[in-house]
Amino acid sequence: ALVAASLSPIAINVAGVGGAEQSPRSVAMIVPTDGWQQLDTAPWSWQPAAMVGGLERAFFRRGEELVSVEFQYADAGFSLGELIGSSRMFNFPNDPWHIVERNKVPVSSAGTDFAVDEVAIRGPSGEYLAWSWYELGGVRTSNDYRGKLQQAAASIGLAQPGEIRVLMVTPLRLDSDSTRPLLQAFLQSHGQLLHEHARRASEPKN
Repeated sequence: ALVAASLSPIAINVAGVGGAEQSPRSVAMIVPTDGWQQLDTAPWSWQPAAMVGGLERAFFRRGEELVSVEFQYADAGFSLGELIGSSRMFNFPNDPWHIVERNKVPVSSAGTDFAVDEVAIRGPSGEYLAWSWYELGGVRTSNDYRGKLQQAAASIGLAQPGEIRVLMVTPLRLDSDSTRPLLQAFLQSHGQLLHEHARRASEPKN
């Protein structure tokens, strides 16, 4: 069952363009349920590639289990391209991080079935399993074609506005199959809270 929760600020370091570290940023993120606790510091340095400058990220622990949640969205900072079209993008060319496996995985969250882009990625500090999808005015998808249709519909008032990319990451265990249930369980427990926060994060910034 999904449990309503409030928001809590944490401070994280966000890597900017070229890897330059910016000042810690206070981020409002969900208060976890089911025994998960939010961490004040990042347990790993790898961060998925982004085409846009807006970023919120938080880390959660339950015993030895770790999960990060990240929101990417357009802002007035920098932009390397459009948000829609980036769901399958987890690393840049010549990046020391290399994708070793890629899948399209069906998931369920908050009463909605959709598919996420999944990669197993390996780099200097370890191996991780990552999921990615879009939240587009209440529509959840990792399909770029559907994302473009939703974007066009929102531009003429036929759909709710809002575009955000959501990512979940956890350290890889033996393989993707043995790691995947942890991300699905976290999404199942926190899905509605994540969707609500994604909607707020994608609202136009004044």
